[in-house]
Amino acid sequence: MARRIVIPVTGTHPDGSECTCPVTSTGRPKHPDCTGRTGYRARCTADGCGQSTENTQRVIVADRRARHLADHTHQQQEEAAR
Repeated sequence: MARRIVIPVTGTHPDGSECTCPVTSTGRPKHPDCTGRTGYRARCTADGCGQSTENTQRVIVADRRARHLADHTHQQQEEAAR
């Protein structure tokens, strides 16, 4: 059975670190020490893959994430058919 592949989309701070702080509906950080999000990142957890994508718009990262996940799903289906 194939291992489950997870590709989470996370917010990023200006220095590139992950931002897990809650934000308001306007995107401002609720935590006073948070510098705010300047973009989003998706990093593949599949063995040997490690592909990552970044953009300032979450919708673009989410679309690239979905396409990459579909590629892995297709590869797993081909391997199972053999």
